[in-house]
Amino acid sequence: MDIFRRIGIAIVMIVPTFVIAGALWSLFHSWLPIFIWVIVMAAFAAGLVSGKFPWSCSHSDQNHLSSHPSA
Repeated sequence: MDIFRRIGIAIVMIVPTFVIAGALWSLFHSWLPIFIWVIVMAAFAAGLVSGKFPWSCSHSDQNHLSSHPSA
């Protein structure tokens, strides 16, 4: 998966972060669960963008890229 797709996925992840943060505020009326949720989502997005997850770049993508004529 190329870096621009990863960054795009991270940007799209902002929407559920805001929605669930609003739901957490509605339930708890405290900033602590919101901070925890934002940190969890930021760590997940950072891991996705940096390629830390094994499923973020499958073997078929690697084979496809290595067999490309311009590679």
